[in-house]
Amino acid sequence: MIDDNPADQQLVKAAVRGNTLDVELSFFLRAEDALDALQAGAPAWNPSPDLVLLDINLPGKTGFAVLEVLRSTSKCEDVRVVMFTSSKRSQDVMRAESLGADGYVQKPTTLGEFFNAVIGAIRGDTGAFVAAKQSATLNHLEALPSW
Repeated sequence: MIDDNPADQQLVKAAVRGNTLDVELSFFLRAEDALDALQAGAPAWNPSPDLVLLDINLPGKTGFAVLEVLRSTSKCEDVRVVMFTSSKRSQDVMRAESLGADGYVQKPTTLGEFFNAVIGAIRGDTGAFVAAKQSATLNHLEALPSW
């Protein structure tokens, strides 16, 4: 997981522990740290992970920049990348999809929904982009003036 919020990282750990999933977790607070570890062949990237949960709004490089690097790196081009972010902007959903993200999950605000979103991403829930697009469209429509 690449996310600058330590609380979200702790919640991901709790979600995995609470569901007794057999996964190994690695966490990075900054995009640059994750990319440096990738280039150095650090254990978090060797072998390639099955999944990267990636926040968009990171200090320094954005999650989109990380996604571009992952998709252009041969050892990571097939890694599932799910954008896991608080952004509800339709532009972000579309950009993530165009850059090759495998899913887009808006961070839920309740603990149960957060846990379910994490577990769904780990298990490969394929409805992530559909839900994000629907939500982004609804948010866009709500912003339109009423006539």
